[in-house]
Order: sequence, then structure tokens, then C-alpha cells
Amino acid sequence: MEKEYVIAIDIGGTNLKADLVDREGNISDFSYTPSHASEGRDALLASLKTIITAQVTTGRKIVGIAAGSPGTVNNSTGVIDYMQAHIPNWTGTKLGAFLTECSGVPSQIDNDANVIALGEYWKGGGQGAKCLLALALGTGLGSGLVVEGKVMHGPFFNAVEVGHTIVCTDGTNVPCSCGNFGCAESFISPGKMISRAHHSMQVGLPSVLGGYPKLSIAQIQERYKNNDVPEFTVKDMVDHYNDDFLCKRLIDDSMKYLALLIYNLSKCYDPDVITLGGGMFKSADFFMPLLYGQLARYYVSPDLPVKYQIKISELGDLAGIYGAAKLAWDHVDQLRAK
Repeated sequence: MEKEYVIAIDIGGTNLKADLVDREGNISDFSYTPSHASEGRDALLASLKTIITAQVTTGRKIVGIAAGSPGTVNNSTGVIDYMQAHIPNWTGTKLGAFLTECSGVPSQIDNDANVIALGEYWKGGGQGAKCLLALALGTGLGSGLVVEGKVMHGPFFNAVEVGHTIVCTDGTNVPCSCGNFGCAESFISPGKMISRAHHSMQVGLPSVLGGYPKLSIAQIQERYKNNDVPEFTVKDMVDHYNDDFLCKRLIDDSMKYLALLIYNLSKCYDPDVITLGGGMFKSADFFMPLLYGQLARYYVSPDLPVKYQIKISELGDLAGIYGAAKLAWDHVDQLRAK
């Protein structure tokens, strides 16, 4: 019998990743291309069509396709119910139908963080978990929950959007892209840590991040006015954690609120495994002791000891690919069982 494959796609704000994945989870024919998502729906769909065509023309037998997408994704209709301005006009896109049209096979879609969680459950650190909570810390803070092998969606497909739970009620000076203030994402995600660093320096807080710790407040503000914006990463913050006030403050805030989030979620969902992924945890040896130190601040009854495991993602940037593949294979099996 000819070997079968599904197309698995990870839609990102910057790049698209796609692969052919067999039933056992073996990956082949990896494709990677700019998504052009910031240019809007038409540009992103054109990029998707190009990458799907590349997979379809490999000559392999393809039986399904699935994709993880940012936004509120209606898993039952295949439509993007809502997307913030990061991808213009993405709200209302009939993505499932488009994937089928381009590939000629049945399709499924889901929120990108849900797909990451499913990937971790299938082939990552969440294998065998009864209740897996996956947190992905990148530009934002994505999250997904897999219970007994099934992704929790909720009736309006907004379940487990923990990045937009409010963890700081006096965070009125820390706005979130969702429109609220004090959201977990605003404090925890690496992307928002960098934004907060820029804001702090723009109003006059000196830091080695800007490369100008000896400049006056007026000089710092003038440089930002002229778009002379310094470039740095969270890794630079880590390197200066012990010698720069701003770096230490932002990292400590991030770990404080991540610990608060994990503690609260453990009480809500009772997970046995929590996976942490994203660029931040490529420096896990640095961050994990800080996180555990913050978690230790919370009282836990001796009669109810902590039983969940916190694991660093084993799949890294491929978690979304594995999750999309699992989503596609599950859909293929459901159709064949009818």
C-alpha cells in the first residue's frame, strides 16, 4: 500500500512552516517561507497557496491537511472568527475551505497555541499526560490545554486564552494588544518585555540595553524621537541581569507573573504536565531557577503537594508542525470511520 501523508502548516506572523508528516510522525519535505501576514489576508493566502503547492507537487500520497493560525479559530466551521490587527483582514477568513481548495484533501484548522499543545501531547513532553497545559512564550503568550487527548475549545473557541487573563490590577500603565491593561502576556512574553524596555528607556530610564547608560534623559528621548531605536533581545537582558536595573526588573517581573499564572492555572485545571516553549526557554538554565524561586512563595498544603511536572518543550519550533499533523490525522480517521 502506498504510504500516506498529511500536510501540516504552522502560520506565523513572520513565517510559514509546512511539512509532510506520515502517520507515525515522521517529517519530510520541510518548507519555510515568509508569510507576509503584516500585509494582510490576500498576501498571507498567496504565501499559503505557494507553500501548499510545493507540498502537493512532491508526488507523495496526501490524504489530509491542517494548519494552526493565530486568532480565535472556529474549529468546527474552518473560519477565523476574530484576529487582532497583527494580520489585517484575517477576521472572517474561510481558511479551512481555502486549504482544501489548494490541496484537494480534507482540512482542519485550530488556534496556533492549541496546535502547539496537541503537538506536545503527541510527540513532545506531554506524551502520556492526562491533562497537558502548554504555554508558548514568544511575541505573545499562547496557551492550550489537552485533556484525555482532546483540545479544550469552549463553545466560543476562546478557552484557555491565559495570556489575556489579568494578573496585575494596578497595571494601568501596561496596555495589552487586546485592549485591556495588566494582562499576563504584557508582563511575561519576551516580545512584551522588549516593548516595556523600550518604553522605560524612552521616558528616561538608563540601561545598557540602549548602549547609552551615560546619556542624559533628554538625550535618550531625543534619540528615540529621531527613530534611533536600539536593537536587543531577551538574551541581552539575561546577560545583564546582575548589572543593570532595568534588565533585572523586567526579568523578575516576568518570572513573578509567570509563577502566579502557573499557580492559578494548576488550581483551575489540575494538569499533570505543563510544558514551556518559545525563545525564552532556550535559556532554560537561567530562567527555571528564577521561576521555581517565585513558585516557592506560594503556600501548598502538605496534604495536597504539587504533583504536576514542568517541562521545557522537547519539540521547539516544530511543535506547531507536529500538532497540525496530529490534527489532520485525527480528522482523516474520523472521516474514514463514518
